[in-house]
Amino acid sequence: MKAMLDPPLELNSDKCSTISPVLQIKLSNMEVKTFIILEMKVSAEVKNDVMSKSLVGLQCLRSDMKEGPYTPMQLSYSYGDTIQVQLENLEPCMYIAVVAQGQNILYPYTVWDYISKKITVGVYGPKHIHPSFKTVVAMFGHECAPKTLLVSEVTRQSHSPAPVALQLWGKHQFALSRPQDLKLCMFSNMTNYEVKASEQAKIVRGFQMKLGKVSRLIFPIASHDPNELSDFTLRIQVKDDKDAILTQFCVQTPQPAPKSAIKPTGQRRFLKKNEVGKIILSPLAATAKYPVFQDRPVLSLKYGKLLKTVVRQSKNHYLLEYKKGDVIALLSEEKIRLKGQLWTKEWYIGYYQGKIGLVHTKNVLVVGKVKPSYFSGPDLTTSLLLEQILRPCKFLTYIYASVRTLLMENLSSWRSFADALGYLNLPLTFFCRAELDSEPERVASVLEKLKEDCNNTENKERKSFQKELMTVSLGSDKEVLIPRRAEWLE
Repeated sequence: MKAMLDPPLELNSDKCSTISPVLQIKLSNMEVKTFIILEMKVSAEVKNDVMSKSLVGLQCLRSDMKEGPYTPMQLSYSYGDTIQVQLENLEPCMYIAVVAQGQNILYPYTVWDYISKKITVGVYGPKHIHPSFKTVVAMFGHECAPKTLLVSEVTRQSHSPAPVALQLWGKHQFALSRPQDLKLCMFSNMTNYEVKASEQAKIVRGFQMKLGKVSRLIFPIASHDPNELSDFTLRIQVKDDKDAILTQFCVQTPQPAPKSAIKPTGQRRFLKKNEVGKIILSPLAATAKYPVFQDRPVLSLKYGKLLKTVVRQSKNHYLLEYKKGDVIALLSEEKIRLKGQLWTKEWYIGYYQGKIGLVHTKNVLVVGKVKPSYFSGPDLTTSLLLEQILRPCKFLTYIYASVRTLLMENLSSWRSFADALGYLNLPLTFFCRAELDSEPERVASVLEKLKEDCNNTENKERKSFQKELMTVSLGSDKEVLIPRRAEWLE
């Protein structure tokens, strides 16, 4: 089971309001012969008066797709904020939502006038606090505040940073009588920490509350003295559209990061003498060989004729554009099935005009393994294949400390590592200013140099740290790095 935080639009209107997250239920065993009993806690109750009880009721809805359409189900049990429903006619994937609904409500009244609904506020932040960090206050139209929350900050850059997973520091519930603009304010109880004055108050619009959408408000916090870090308390206020306080609560922050985990600001630091012994080389590292990557043609291809011209208005990194009548190379005839909103589509992985991507199976007529004479574009080689499959690497996140430790434990030669990264025939002094006694420290110095080059904004051809490491892991040392690269790239 998985809670989908944002409900589809059709479930929220003047006559209907979601009071639970949309619950995705996937079954791995379709041999189940009995029904399933589902019990859920909801965030609203119908008011205890005759008018409300006659106009509004709690309803459980079900669909095979997240976006609907949803059909009503009969409740087995409903008391207070708890409902129970019996799931029959089981499908591999089902979506369940609970709503408060009243079909006979007349304007200007809405379903909110007849229910007592609670809103959940969650405060999220990093695992450890730092001299400067950001917290997120999220507002949910139901009781589900997840323990971790993915947050993307909108920037003016063409490629926004990857979403960051923040930890739940605390949550609070309060009653809201109607959808309205809400002002959220955040204050620190310690003078050393300050929420920037221009960022102390944020607005959640009433239409977002009505639609049940999750609002994520970012509050930057900075320390006046980075040398005096400690945990502290944040106070959050929620005000209504008339600037009256609806509720307020406090949340305790986590402790600062351990000193050993804080990145030094001075000269680059390497392992101390007493730390070198803690790095134990993997048994594979001593015997690992670094084969030279061979750029050779990819031969096991099949070819197909394109039956349709496709030009996409919104460009997609993974979907190909192509012209009717041209020839496309297929990496295999294995089909990828992707379930959309209305139907399931099947795709081939194709190579066309120097690019690898997905092509709809209905738009390709497979003609066989023989390459047609009118095939246009460069031939597919192993280097071109490697370049294409590593294009998404720049969107991945990584933990530098984990990468550093993994490489120090598994690489037995800094020289081979440097050559594989393109630092050919450069002396060790190019990577570090101090004389290093152990091989793991030398490997770490090469890695640090790569990170500096990738973060250097003055470079005309800026490299991607993730892509460079993945290129090395795929192009050499296949026995060591490839099975474990998933540990540091997500």
